[in-house]
Amino acid sequence: MKRLISRFVFRPLLFLLNRCIRKGEKNIFFVPHHNCKHDHYDVINYEADNTLCLINYILRNQAFNGYTLYIVHYENDKAQAYRDYCTQVNSQIKCVFLYAPTTDRSIVSHLWAFYHCKYAFTSDVYYNFTTKTKKQIVTSLGYFTPFKSDDRHFTDAQFDFMRNYYNQSYSYQITTSRISSFIQCADKGIYWNRHQVLGFPRNDIFYRSNTHPYVKQLEKLTHLTINRIILYTPTYRDYETSESEKHSIFGFPVDAKDMNRLTSILEDHSAILIYKLHPWQEKTCIINSNSIRLLNYRDIPFSCNLYSLMAEADALITDYTSTYFDFLHRDKPVIFNFYDLKEYEEMRGLSYQPVDCIAAGHIITDAHQLIDAISSVLNGQDPYKNKRNEMHRFFNYHHDGNSAERICRQILHNQ
Repeated sequence: MKRLISRFVFRPLLFLLNRCIRKGEKNIFFVPHHNCKHDHYDVINYEADNTLCLINYILRNQAFNGYTLYIVHYENDKAQAYRDYCTQVNSQIKCVFLYAPTTDRSIVSHLWAFYHCKYAFTSDVYYNFTTKTKKQIVTSLGYFTPFKSDDRHFTDAQFDFMRNYYNQSYSYQITTSRISSFIQCADKGIYWNRHQVLGFPRNDIFYRSNTHPYVKQLEKLTHLTINRIILYTPTYRDYETSESEKHSIFGFPVDAKDMNRLTSILEDHSAILIYKLHPWQEKTCIINSNSIRLLNYRDIPFSCNLYSLMAEADALITDYTSTYFDFLHRDKPVIFNFYDLKEYEEMRGLSYQPVDCIAAGHIITDAHQLIDAISSVLNGQDPYKNKRNEMHRFFNYHHDGNSAERICRQILHNQ
């Protein structure tokens, strides 16, 4: 009943209200991805989220002086710090921060702000923009290039609902390649002509000079000399939810002998391995390593984000995540941990089969293969370089670090 009332009563009223409000040509509404609240990503620590990256590009561009930015955020105690930061970067741009919806009052403030904006950007496709008018341009910047399947076995009715929701909410969907557009068009039902292959703003960091010298901070933290960084970013498994079925952070058994060998190899190359577990997956993992060469991302005390670390990493260990496609911009070795490939394909599904056709790197399924692959990478062996470059051209159309600029030029008609 509540859903019917919302659909047939409140939504038409809100749409009518929106039509009556004049849209500011220089007003932009921004919604970062909701997972930013778990990783503490915000307008200051911004380089892992496309929306936050676009905000910072606009703040640093004098062509946007006189604009007003309405920015949704997830940590209310930092609101003043956000305002001070934006004023310091560019005092000629007005920034209004709106706390994420938790009460009816905050939802009203969001709608009121959005209804005064001609433009809106979000990384979070779950944000409801269905009351937008034809005069408003709402753009989904996206937050992944498809690797895993997103159809989730939808029924026809569910797919029709999702298609209508997306197409009512979004004017454009930003992607990194035509293949990504094709897959998301099929998965979400967003009309093909709304897809724009402009690249992700968060990937612009890979083409800039290093502005976050994390190595020195990590050396101070660990009291080690660090010459190489390996980053491990496993994805979430829907079927791994029981704390009684815990396993190692790598998914497969790793005994003391394996851990000693891994630590020895890392020591020989003055390397560390940083692992960033999915926040929903941490409770299913056993973190029993005493090696200072293995560092939990959550234990890093200074402010950092995944993409700033990726910009400094010398190799990536991953599985079925879109970080692989982003890391291709680095032209560095990748190791694929496919210990549960068959189960993952059956339970969730992948966008590509067979998956080894697009996996440009070592494929491992146990501790011995993992250690051998890491040893190979640290010894400078790179047999997958040519295939990696081919995959980069296939999955990332733009290789210039100018995605934020392209989006502003294409959507806002303003550099």
